[in-house]
Amino acid sequence: MKGAPGLGDPLLRPPGAVAADVRDGHLLPRFTDSVYGVALDGDGEADVATSEARREQMRRERLERAVPVREWWRRERERVEAQDFIDAVKVCYAESMRLSARFAAEFRGFWDLPEDFQVEAVTPTVAAERAEPGKITPEQTADEFLAASRVESIEPLRAGGGTLDRETLGAMLDEKLSRREIKDIQSGYKDPDRFEKWVAVLQERVPYEEEVVLPMGEGLNVVRRRGSDLVVRCDCGHDFCPPSRNWKMEAAIYVRDEAESLLEVYPKMAHCDPGWMELRELYCPSCGRQLETEAVPPGYPVVHEFLPDIEGFYRGWLGRDVP
Repeated sequence: MKGAPGLGDPLLRPPGAVAADVRDGHLLPRFTDSVYGVALDGDGEADVATSEARREQMRRERLERAVPVREWWRRERERVEAQDFIDAVKVCYAESMRLSARFAAEFRGFWDLPEDFQVEAVTPTVAAERAEPGKITPEQTADEFLAASRVESIEPLRAGGGTLDRETLGAMLDEKLSRREIKDIQSGYKDPDRFEKWVAVLQERVPYEEEVVLPMGEGLNVVRRRGSDLVVRCDCGHDFCPPSRNWKMEAAIYVRDEAESLLEVYPKMAHCDPGWMELRELYCPSCGRQLETEAVPPGYPVVHEFLPDIEGFYRGWLGRDVP
């Protein structure tokens, strides 16, 4: 699901693991600071105290350079409406819109463009000269998807092998298990209460008391606000939006769309051409944690990666009501 952008906030990677990556030749030394915020001593070992201070500074710097996604959206919309892209990207959008009326409608809906908006480009491999008119907003798309979801029941899960305790799951979350141990867990039978154990591990690590209902990704959970509705919440306690909406629209964003900013995280000549692709980093507006990245062409709508049918999951798979 994550693809090229990677997984997890690099500022949370154990400093010792970063130092080992440098020693083993997997990481250029200059990236220990610009990507991971890790300081190395004269022997190449991680200076933990200095690294933690540097990481706190980098989190502050993230929020200083970032803008709210909705503010970025208003600025980016002008670029999309003006079709200010290189020819190859314009052809990409023109072909996609002419091949798929649904994509065209969702593209217009995300950027709030007229129903007959067209990307003007010659598409010799696509016969249609115009995309079909239409427009559907992200909210309509999400509601339509969830309305079409059917709650199905399954037989209660039965144990098919060994069970995992919460301590082992916690060690897995902390990256303390070997690759072999991880592989065995991934390929082994799942004990019937694995979900409950995993949620319990996550619950122990967050500073809030409200119950975790569903993990949403690295550092994100759906929780039930006290006496209220469900909300997507960062591990620091910051609330974004209901799980039926795209939390990214309430985040802070920094876009790497120039060679200078891309070179902070890529070796020379190894980064993308900014005309073809940009790297979007999405942060929690409160704590500065990097919650997601997107590697997409300029002008691409913010990706809504995970739209869970929480009621269907609880009733159909767990056989009980949503907490």
